[in-house]
Amino acid sequence: MENRYAAAVSGKGDAELLQILRERAGYEAEAILAAADEAERRNLPVPNLGHIKQDALHQYTLQQ
Repeated sequence: MENRYAAAVSGKGDAELLQILRERAGYEAEAILAAADEAERRNLPVPNLGHIKQDALHQYTLQQ
């Protein structure tokens, strides 16, 4: 799946990515998935990243 937020998220700093992942309620599921993928690429320490991705993917699927 191509993520429309991937390019925007890749330009964000580490702190911004972590903020998106901490404050998920304010973001669309697709944006959370992009932030999670980028955090993974950067090897950022994100607690429960797998769970965050799973929840966001579930929400994204429901929206489709």
